[in-house]
Amino acid sequence: MTRARRFALLIAAVWLVPASAAAPARLAPPKLWGLCYGAFRDGQSPGGVYPSTAEIREDLKILRDFTHRIRTYAVSEAEQQILLLARRASLAAYAGAHIGSDTAANAGETERLIRACEAARCAGLVVGNEVIRSGDPLLGELTQWIRNVKNDPRVIREGMRVGYADTDAVLLAHPQLVAELDFLLVNIHPYWAGIPVEEAAEYVVERWLAVKSAYPDQEVIIGETGWPTAGDPFGDAVPSEANQDRFLESFFRLALERNAPYFFFEAFDENWKGDASGVEVESHWGLWYSDRTMKSVRFFKEPPTLIEISRVPSCWAEGSQTERIAGRVHGIGRAEAASHAVVIYSRTNAWYVQPYQVKPLTSIRPNLSWSSRIFLGDAYAAVLVREGCAPSTQLGLLADPNEFPGIPDPGCDDVALAVRECE
Repeated sequence: MTRARRFALLIAAVWLVPASAAAPARLAPPKLWGLCYGAFRDGQSPGGVYPSTAEIREDLKILRDFTHRIRTYAVSEAEQQILLLARRASLAAYAGAHIGSDTAANAGETERLIRACEAARCAGLVVGNEVIRSGDPLLGELTQWIRNVKNDPRVIREGMRVGYADTDAVLLAHPQLVAELDFLLVNIHPYWAGIPVEEAAEYVVERWLAVKSAYPDQEVIIGETGWPTAGDPFGDAVPSEANQDRFLESFFRLALERNAPYFFFEAFDENWKGDASGVEVESHWGLWYSDRTMKSVRFFKEPPTLIEISRVPSCWAEGSQTERIAGRVHGIGRAEAASHAVVIYSRTNAWYVQPYQVKPLTSIRPNLSWSSRIFLGDAYAAVLVREGCAPSTQLGLLADPNEFPGIPDPGCDDVALAVRECE
């Protein structure tokens, strides 16, 4: 593949096209893959006052409009309530257990984790967060707690998956631990690496890809990434609400492009983490303030219209014919779905409309998803268009198939475009 072709695919992966027609009056916000969620409000803290069931319900009612999943970090009585209520709110939960140096506390925590997830049908059990990085407990002890959970008859019977969360450096240095896990959560914070916000999203994806490359048979999820809105600069990383919004939008687009699963850190500010001055950076990572009012997150308040290819077909090969392609639309409401459609192209020596020339438009479901069975190629494009579009059915014949043929333009009122290489 030529460098020009690879670069063009990279920049085109999730591309917003200005539309000539008026935008809908109110656009639905894009939904994040996942959000880290701590429920503690002002005056509450672990070991002190815990949030009420009503407060947790209020939080989950907010979060279900902005994310598909939540990640928690411990299993106190209140946090067990979170898992049950999340299921009722149609939010998948990755539940965490706090692991430290106290053997009895670890035993109680892992037992509560298993019991709670058996009842709540958690998507994943996370046994420890940055335990090795903190040096407490020893690697062998952590490994044993993970094995204890994995080998529990209830976990085996329910088919529950068990993982662990740490930094990319720690996970890369401990392949023997990784071999014990069903999935990895890799915490990648560009702020703590001193990365400027302009380069932060690319940094996160690069580190995620490094872990995926080291462990190609493992499911690797970005367990934490985010940007603080207050506190002191760290290297070239400057906390601010504007920078958080900039990082969120650039990372969201790049995560769509690379089909990267992630948990954004975090939902709400938690002031129990800060010091008396109120400017400690640890308490200012939320997309919402601790009183549950949203910060200046333009990405949610004025969402861009985006299209995602979430299921990418294989590459064309002799004897292969068709596979299913699928994705979602972001930034339009359900009421607008019927007035839009998706034009799908498969590329061989040109871009060819899919599935057939006589059927060039794919409808969008009320839940904003779309799918179609298409003929295979070496790259695929999905173009969000408005109703009434009569798209071009063949674009850009090539004399040299190794040269990138350009961005497909169906020749009508484009709204957004996504391009993915075959897999």
